[in-house]
Formats: sequence, structure tokens, C-alpha cells
Amino acid sequence: MYIGIFGQLIGNTLRGIAGYLTSVPLLAVGTVFAGLVTGFLAVPVSALFADGIDYGEYKTNRRIEGMGSAITSFSQKLNSGLAMASVGWVLSLTGYVQNQAQQSAAANAGIISLYAWMRGSLRWRAS
Repeated sequence: MYIGIFGQLIGNTLRGIAGYLTSVPLLAVGTVFAGLVTGFLAVPVSALFADGIDYGEYKTNRRIEGMGSAITSFSQKLNSGLAMASVGWVLSLTGYVQNQAQQSAAANAGIISLYAWMRGSLRWRAS
């Protein structure tokens, strides 16, 4: 699992650097690297949900998969909603103008931070 976390950190850092250097090859390398190590993170996290349900049965002597699945589903939907809202918040705060060919430096920095730095900092915080 730690391989996946630190691999994601490296991939996001490469993407952030590529954004500031406007280097498409470095962006591709960072994206591919982050994608390759995602399995090292996604598989154990999914297994931990099932282990939590089994541990709940062990402690309470009741099998409540539905409750565990409902909590997992709700937290994933809540996180997805907050992630989508944060995109709008960051873009509005940095002065993004829709359908404008050339964005301001602040808007470009906001886009780069959404694509690389914020993901990396959240991943770092989770480790």
C-alpha cells in the first residue's frame, strides 16, 4: 500500500513540475507512472473494507454487510461531491474565464494545482 501512496506522490510531483515547465513528455511520464502504481493502492483499500466488515462480525457476533457497504458508498459519494465542488471553487478563486483561449497566470496555476499539487498533498496527508 505504501508503494502506491509514494508512487502517487512521485507521479503527482512529476505532473506538477511538468505543468510549470509546460513539458508534455514529463506530464505523460508522471501520468503513466501514477497510473501504474494505482493498483498498489486501490486493491488493499478495497480489501480493508471487507476486513472491517469481518472484524465487525467478530466483535458484535452480527453480520451487517449492508451497513458497511452503505457507509462505504456514502463516504465515496460525499468525497466525489466535495472533489467536484473544490474544482469549481478553485477555478472561481483563481479567475478562470470560460471559453477564453488564453487564461491568466493565476488560472493556470489553479489548474496545475488541481491536477497535481492538491492531489499530491492530499495523498501525502493520507500517508
